Amino acid sequence: YPAERMAFMVADAAPVVVLTLDGVDVGDVGGTDVVVLDEPAVIRQVARQSATDVADGERGVPLRVEHPAYVIYTSGSTGRPKGVVVTHHGIAHMTTSQGDGFAIKADSRVLQMASPSFDAAIAEIGAAFVSGAALVLASADELLPGPNLVRVLADQKVTHVTLTPAALAALPSDGIPASTTLIVAGEAIGEDA
Repeated sequence: YPAERMAFMVADAAPVVVLTLDGVDVGDVGGTDVVVLDEPAVIRQVARQSATDVADGERGVPLRVEHPAYVIYTSGSTGRPKGVVVTHHGIAHMTTSQGDGFAIKADSRVLQMASPSFDAAIAEIGAAFVSGAALVLASADELLPGPNLVRVLADQKVTHVTLTPAALAALPSDGIPASTTLIVAGEAIGEDA
């Protein structure tokens, strides 16, 4: 994101901490703590943490379904990005509905196509996890519409994939295995689709 947009989103959301990766410039975060997740010291600290769930007594306040899970920002087409708060209940409802609606089962293999900066990523990850399915990850190059993506779909035996109409149009007509559930979303479907 441009530095100005990043600064606006951090100031608007007022997070306790900003999580990032080495080499990603988060810009001016107004004094908010920044944790670089792939720093060796952070990796060691995380590895020392207990694998058990955090109990309500260990939290500042008990976690409730109506509490915010994350804030996602609109594209800013009206001039400024708008933060949309998504609750834990909202995520649970969305991911369960999508898992059920797209018949994602424990033996399914869901390809994560969306960037984590888009809410579609939460839908892909969550629907796979609540269904007990495998989440298939691929490199950015492998996810580009074309021969590499076709190869990933076949080699990884992907059963569910979400594509934009533009990405779908860039694939050969025989590029998606017949057994794959194709979810088309993210932009309007043109008349020539």
